[in-house]
Amino acid sequence: MINLLTNSTKIRSLCIHLVFCGIVTYVVNDKFVMPFIAWWFIVVNLFEFLMFGKDKLRAKMGWSRTPESTFLMMGLVGAFPGIFIGRIVFNHKTSKKQFYIPMWILFTIQLILALAWIEHNTVKGPKIFAFIPF
Repeated sequence: MINLLTNSTKIRSLCIHLVFCGIVTYVVNDKFVMPFIAWWFIVVNLFEFLMFGKDKLRAKMGWSRTPESTFLMMGLVGAFPGIFIGRIVFNHKTSKKQFYIPMWILFTIQLILALAWIEHNTVKGPKIFAFIPF
């Protein structure tokens, strides 16, 4: 499995993505009436989709690239839909096991936790995800 955040370039890349998405979310949230989390989800997915296109172009040109760990960490903060769509549209990172196996593992864990949280906060009675303590 890939080392997610092992050097300063990876950390800097992740910070740039997070800060940019945070600033854009803050600005649009201030101008339009919609919950902050909804804006975050829209912004982070659109941004990561575009970053997949940029990374594909940079790969073709032989230029420096966005670390895979940045895409995976951004997926953990809500960008998996943008990453999935970017993979298809740009045909990028579709056969690289070093990327797509951790991507699917992290996405599956995130989905299970989200479903467990929703179930915990909405369902009365027996629960499917009762083994996850919330």
